[in-house]
Amino acid sequence: MAFILFQDPTVLVCICKGLSDRRIREEIRRGCTTLRSLQQSCGAGTDCGQCARQVRSMIDTTARTHARDAGEHRPTMPRT
Repeated sequence: MAFILFQDPTVLVCICKGLSDRRIREEIRRGCTTLRSLQQSCGAGTDCGQCARQVRSMIDTTARTHARDAGEHRPTMPRT
């Protein structure tokens, strides 16, 4: 029996620049934490602006997830 692994589908967020949700999340993980920094790094939201609300939501969601994950993996210091 063969198993087929499916990746999460990619969603086009910025149609003008052809930017997917994966690309935008990668830019956020690399340090773009504002719409302006994403505009400068990949051009999201710089043409018609229709994706700006979605991009901001992605920034908030990805930042919260990243912060939560970083908190879970913090090494604990022994108490003295």
